[in-house]
Amino acid sequence: MMSKRILLQVSIFLLFGAMGVSAGAQMLIGGYELVSQERIDRNTFQLEYTAQATNTGSAVSDVSATLATTGQGVTIIDGSLTFGDIAAGVTVTSTDTFVLYVDRRFPLEESDLRWNVTAGRFEAIADCSPLSGPAPLQVRFRSRGEFTGGSIVRYQWDFNGDGIFETSDPVARDYTRIFNSAGRLEAALRVTNNFGDTATDTCTIDVTGNAPVATASVNPSNGSLPLVVQLSCSASDPDGSIVLYEWDFEGDGVFDYSSPTTGTTSNTYTTEGEFEAICRVTDNTGLTATARATTTVIRIGPPGTPQVTAQASPASGFAPLRVNFNGLAVDEGGSIELWEWDFEGDGVFDFSSATSPQTAFTYNQGGIFAAALRVTDNDGLTSIDNVEVIVNLTASLTVLDDTFDPSAGEATTVRTTLSATVPARVLLRDGQGNTAATLFSGERPAGTYDDSWDGTDDQGNPLPQGAYYAILEYDFAGNTVTVDLTDTTGGARYNPSRTRFPRSFTPFNDDLLDVTFTIPSNRGASEVEAFIGLFNVNTRIINLLNRDPLGVGPHTIAWDGFTPEGDFAVAPPGDRFLFGLFAYTLPDNAILLERAPEITALSVEPNFYGASTPDYNAASTAIATLTFDLDKTANIEVQVTNLDTGNLIRDYLVPAVAAGAARNLAWDGKANDGRFAEEGAYRLSVTAVDSTGSRSLKRAALVRVQH
Repeated sequence: MMSKRILLQVSIFLLFGAMGVSAGAQMLIGGYELVSQERIDRNTFQLEYTAQATNTGSAVSDVSATLATTGQGVTIIDGSLTFGDIAAGVTVTSTDTFVLYVDRRFPLEESDLRWNVTAGRFEAIADCSPLSGPAPLQVRFRSRGEFTGGSIVRYQWDFNGDGIFETSDPVARDYTRIFNSAGRLEAALRVTNNFGDTATDTCTIDVTGNAPVATASVNPSNGSLPLVVQLSCSASDPDGSIVLYEWDFEGDGVFDYSSPTTGTTSNTYTTEGEFEAICRVTDNTGLTATARATTTVIRIGPPGTPQVTAQASPASGFAPLRVNFNGLAVDEGGSIELWEWDFEGDGVFDFSSATSPQTAFTYNQGGIFAAALRVTDNDGLTSIDNVEVIVNLTASLTVLDDTFDPSAGEATTVRTTLSATVPARVLLRDGQGNTAATLFSGERPAGTYDDSWDGTDDQGNPLPQGAYYAILEYDFAGNTVTVDLTDTTGGARYNPSRTRFPRSFTPFNDDLLDVTFTIPSNRGASEVEAFIGLFNVNTRIINLLNRDPLGVGPHTIAWDGFTPEGDFAVAPPGDRFLFGLFAYTLPDNAILLERAPEITALSVEPNFYGASTPDYNAASTAIATLTFDLDKTANIEVQVTNLDTGNLIRDYLVPAVAAGAARNLAWDGKANDGRFAEEGAYRLSVTAVDSTGSRSLKRAALVRVQH
């Protein structure tokens, strides 16, 4: 009776207890169905199950689910489901046998059962930027991909979405293309892995046409009513033609004049007042533009009002810009008693003279200004004319130190130079384009400025390790101008210098294949791709780094000699292994924030040991001790992988391991379900994670379990 009850209880918990459990954030295990059940002996039961795995994220490969228990009542002897590759949004069914050892001394709780889901990832990552803009649009194409079950051996780009792949590279390469015609296209990146499988990703690029550019003038712009005004409007279009000219004489939103051929016309103003005449043009694609109204404001006064014309030379240039001002005025039946200049067009008249309009002013502020000349006659009547002054500026941005570690007390500096006074902002953005920190925001006079960054956000919180991008923004004539080097620099591929490839290594004696390479300072922080392949054939065995950003200086990576499938790699007769190493420069505005802790000098003792005891739940003193050096206090993630099956059998976290030499962690030889590991080879991996989530490179040692 007891065994049947336990069998039924286990069956119910398997069917309903774990239903809908989320694996990662994208795999759901559910849809359980009990096919058969059998008692093998007093404490051991066998159940055949069907279950479903639903992938709610991007495509994954080699999906398997292993049943585990955290309680003492049940030990999972054999409990796994294999689903294979699962595309995005797809549900796959698997049937397998579960063998469980039940200790009736302990109650079985529903919460004791859980699924551990492992999956490989194989995907192309089409990284295109910018995704929209007017023609000619220059787009940077970055070749990226991920395959956790092996390596990517080919990258191919179809830039214009016509189904023809124009490039084919065994090693990732970045490209730049210029699109001269308006339209929408789907660029595609296709990657091939070492098993011949392919994955494709696309990016949608919208190339827009160029709007026309219009300029307008009026003559005269002021005087007494009735006033006949000549209005002139011209336009250019870099990729089309102008098909319509329109004038709104009073600025009331109603366009009073239109012509398909000319923007020149006249209008008689018979009412006193101030009118902002607007010229609008339309090109053959329907794009429109309006001319700036800086010099098309018309002011009508009563009879006897004087008429004035403002003059400026030069009317444009780079700050500091010294402009000479002059003017002419006509006052029939009277005389001009006062000349006044408002240089910035802000309503404040900065200069006045009873005798002459001649003066000069130096512009240090960048922008477009409607300088105004006002005259007053002997009757107290006034008139105003505007002249446009364009003060251009140059702006630049430089990162002085592109690699720094704030936990070591380091900071970096972003240097910006402005040739004119403007409202400006110095920002740092992350890889997704989000603003991570603001180094400065406000008005800045012309000059060179150094803004320091300590690796924190605007609230003083430490930011995680990664690449950040310095951006300069400034306001000019109502628009925001951005100095951003992210898409126009970087991406150059090169081979860093490295140590010689060892002729032999013994991974089960803590002697992994170590290679040290150096990112040179003249290249700056770079993304690094590293892999193990075969010398005589174009075949990769495993990727060690996949365009990981690394800072200037030496770096060491290691290979334990195993393929992603868990096989010990053996070179074919007459061939040998090679170490492939490529680096890609980051953009000139990139800053690599190095914060992650580092694990070095990892070893395990013993490399060969027996972990089992006759009783599944008996205590054991057999342990494998991991010893390593840690440069910063961090949490340590420990993973134990069965290299024969590729399954992750144990994972746990050791919190707050203090920095220092010869740190020790132990593995008791058990899997997550509490059962001792089967005979075979195992990889013990450790990763250090700090409070910001910054992660060290994973380090590993090998042990062989024998019973």
